[in-house]
Amino acid sequence: MGTNAPGQAASAGELLETKLKRIEQAKNDANQLYKAQCYMGAAEAYTQLASELLEVGVQPASVLQLVEAVKTHSIVEKRALDLLAMLLCNTALCYFSLNKIQETESLCTACLTADPYNYKAVYYLAQCALAEKRYTEALKYVERCQNIVDAKKLDKNTTHPHAALVKKISASMDATWSAVRGISTCDELITNIAAGTAITLNLQKLNCHSKAEVIKQQVLPKLVKIIKQKAEYSKHADIHSGIWSSIHQLLYKVEPKVEAEMVAQLKGALESHSIDILKYAKDILTTVEHNPSIAASLQPILVQLSKCCADLKTTQALETLLTMLEKCKYDMELDVLKSIWYYFINMWTGQTPVVDNHFTSLLNKMIVTLMVHLDLDAYGERRNHIEGCLTAIFLRRFGKYEIHEDTLAAIVTRVFNGYITSGDVVIAGKAISQVWYRGLRCLYASNRYMFKAYIISNGIMAPLLNNYLDICGYGAEHLELMLLVSEVMVLSMDFVECRQQILEADVKGASITEFVNNDAGCIKYLEGIRRRDPELKEYCKRQKFEFKDVAHTDMQAAFYHYKILLLSKLMVHSTTVKKRILEHIDLFYIVPRTMVALIKDGCKADALVDAMSYITLHEEAKTVDMIDFIYVQLRWAESSEQCKGLMMYMTCQTVANILRSRDDRHGYHKTTGKHEMWDENQMDLLRKAYDKLPDASKPASNGEYNEGNLSKANEIRESILTLNNDMARCLVSVAKRIAKQNAEESETHLYNVIQLRSNVNADALVLEALHYLTLHNVNKPLLQSAGVLRILIDTANNDMYKGTNAGRYISQSIAHMCIASNPQMLSYRDALDAVRPLVKLLSDDHELFQYEAALGLTNLLTIDDDVRTRVWSVNGWQALGNLLFSDNAKLKAACLEGWCNLAAGEDVVHGHFYKMLAQQMEAAEDPAKLITLDIHDISILLLFAGDVTDLRCVTASTGTLALLVRDLRIANFLPFFAKINNLFAVIDKLDNVDVLYRVLTALSCIMQGNVKNISPVNEAHVKTVKQRIQQSTRRNWTKFKTPALLDLAKEIMDCKVD
Repeated sequence: MGTNAPGQAASAGELLETKLKRIEQAKNDANQLYKAQCYMGAAEAYTQLASELLEVGVQPASVLQLVEAVKTHSIVEKRALDLLAMLLCNTALCYFSLNKIQETESLCTACLTADPYNYKAVYYLAQCALAEKRYTEALKYVERCQNIVDAKKLDKNTTHPHAALVKKISASMDATWSAVRGISTCDELITNIAAGTAITLNLQKLNCHSKAEVIKQQVLPKLVKIIKQKAEYSKHADIHSGIWSSIHQLLYKVEPKVEAEMVAQLKGALESHSIDILKYAKDILTTVEHNPSIAASLQPILVQLSKCCADLKTTQALETLLTMLEKCKYDMELDVLKSIWYYFINMWTGQTPVVDNHFTSLLNKMIVTLMVHLDLDAYGERRNHIEGCLTAIFLRRFGKYEIHEDTLAAIVTRVFNGYITSGDVVIAGKAISQVWYRGLRCLYASNRYMFKAYIISNGIMAPLLNNYLDICGYGAEHLELMLLVSEVMVLSMDFVECRQQILEADVKGASITEFVNNDAGCIKYLEGIRRRDPELKEYCKRQKFEFKDVAHTDMQAAFYHYKILLLSKLMVHSTTVKKRILEHIDLFYIVPRTMVALIKDGCKADALVDAMSYITLHEEAKTVDMIDFIYVQLRWAESSEQCKGLMMYMTCQTVANILRSRDDRHGYHKTTGKHEMWDENQMDLLRKAYDKLPDASKPASNGEYNEGNLSKANEIRESILTLNNDMARCLVSVAKRIAKQNAEESETHLYNVIQLRSNVNADALVLEALHYLTLHNVNKPLLQSAGVLRILIDTANNDMYKGTNAGRYISQSIAHMCIASNPQMLSYRDALDAVRPLVKLLSDDHELFQYEAALGLTNLLTIDDDVRTRVWSVNGWQALGNLLFSDNAKLKAACLEGWCNLAAGEDVVHGHFYKMLAQQMEAAEDPAKLITLDIHDISILLLFAGDVTDLRCVTASTGTLALLVRDLRIANFLPFFAKINNLFAVIDKLDNVDVLYRVLTALSCIMQGNVKNISPVNEAHVKTVKQRIQQSTRRNWTKFKTPALLDLAKEIMDCKVD
């Protein structure tokens, strides 16, 4: 395609300008229609103008067409985008005035695609949510309005509309609450339920009462009593199912103490009314079996009862769930599996566990039953639920029931070995069923230690390897089994013992690496990837990406992907193995390109994302070329539904790996609290001694790889944002998405056993990456504009990082950002919230951290008195003062500079010192004698002012004094300090203009002071000090060469000394 000539470009620009002016004028006409309350006419006019701007044909009254056109728009000019957003928002306002909520929401959402910070659009989304009583959503939009106000730095003194909306939401919630509750007393509701009157409505109203009231009114025992009274469940099925459902709702997600008390009431009621839930469930199951026609009415009772069993968490409850699982119909099985999962995943803590043989027996039966169900053609959601239950069990969170790890391991071994076919004692050579692989995946996801112990103690690697070799020759009809075996093989590669067995195995006359590399199909597949290299590199340079939320899986290609992942994991075993693998296949070339190819094609990329997290551990991966591929991975992570859980974790691991050096193993990742007996020097000596040991003498470590030196890592850290300035935004977007995913309580996500490996560690890896980037000044402007400081502050103030080494480094990153940023450009909220972690960092043991915290605080203190007040309120003055006796001159100077900026406020610290001075003056033993004051901090300032060998300390200390004595109440007391002579010495010994200005300012304030109600002796002393000030000023007059210094000197000399 040819390029336009300059004249053509200019002509296009003029046409756009003319078009925008015309649309803006027409918009003003549409505004008049709105003011005349002709809302539909105005909406159609705005729609027509928006369609002209988008250059598409849209019916004037079609909101759907307009919204779809906005989704595919290609406008890039900012003025045009702003105009589009304005037209969409005005159209939305018209429909809101017509009370058309759905149309309003669609248009406001479309508006935010053009302008994400459009306050009006978010405000009306909040109004729409309020109109439909979606209160949680409305409050989120209100919070977003405030975020926009902060981000745009709108006038803080103006009351914005969203503030008033909070009161409306609160009033509406109160009104809704009153309407829902209706009858106020629990007893009236229970009476109506027992009478069969509006059962569902009255149970809903009962659930609206506070938990304290439910406990006080003995609601649960009264509901159980109704079940006892209405014992004929086939006749009163609605009452039974409704009551069990209500009991579960009342127990769901309450505080542990409240839950324990409510469950105790429920247990007591079941015992007192002789209700055996196991017999109760068996009777219903028997009735359903004998009379299938009433199954539809009775099954809801069993479903709700299973949920209550999960809440009870007794052995009888577990046995009831087990009975239901064994006897229930397929259409009820998923609900029972959910209850079993909840029973084990949410076991109570804080109790002294006891051994219960019955519970152990039931647990054994439950594992066997789940494995059997997994073997009976379990697919899709059913399989996920079963695997979720097994995963929850293997977590070993049994609450009050104690099961020794060896006991559970014995159960696992007995059950799993039952799926290895052959009667021989020796396991090698046996064929292993699919169920065994699926069960082992669950074990790995929740208890890697037990997975490793089972594999090694039972000699599993031999049959596992044999099966793997066998499936390599299978046809397409066995692809599912091929993938299962490959996955378990890959999982076992996490452990050094398993890798060693694999590497030492003789695989048809070759090593495992050679066998894998010699796969003709895999070689052909990778050749295809190599041929796509130019296409993939071009794809990485894009700015806009579209990713599919649902990936398709090529199972044959997935088999090759697992081979690549297996080799990637083996490379970390030792440098020798890595060298051997790289002789056959360059994984540093293949892995990133294959991953991007899969993402581009919309294929499942799990194995390659995992492989990326392993190859980036090595120094060879830390190249500039790798950045482009990681950028695509990050863009995929921030928007694709495929990237969550484990995939998100591995993506973040990749980013952290490429920015990390081997030195950071002993920095960011050092675990605090385990080696208090060793100091840093001793630990360093121990590490060096270990490195010098012969390889044979070193203890086995789980992996040997070289992450590269600090110089190599710094090169990548400085290049990654320079080469792609969108990377910082991506990292922040990913961090926010992780926080959102962690906050979502999605049971579907928890059932996925592989996702469970990720836990909440992904956000820690993003923070680690951000920390490395903040260490370099070239990155800080981009990081600040991307909103990194907010992420760091929220993390530093999170209790999860309290006392951790990572928490220290995150606070250090905040210090770096505050040092490098223009304080006036920081948001008001960020500036205030950054204070606490910085003050806390001042108490760190490391002087570098203390120094950087002091510099960061000093910069923040230049903003305004609100920040200074916050620093003072969290003991920032004292924290800075604690470091003044350090041997480090730079640290002392930084703390004095912090004091100086803190004293610059209007009465932030002055009142404190005046009060102390006044109290000390009043406490003088004999007012007739000469008073000597000694306020520690002021004496320290005078002490540092007298040490003229350190100009930085002298400048900061005299500046602090000058700012303090601006308050003449303090200036009045300064003559009574013994070290006042240090100020005269400064004038005599230094000719630095900045220092002289500060000293003369302080002396001028002292001269203006007028101490009252003191004895003649003290009056004479003050007079002597003032005379000496004038003498010192006169003696050094020739040093005052600037107008400012001369003005101060004249002020001093003009003061009369009475």
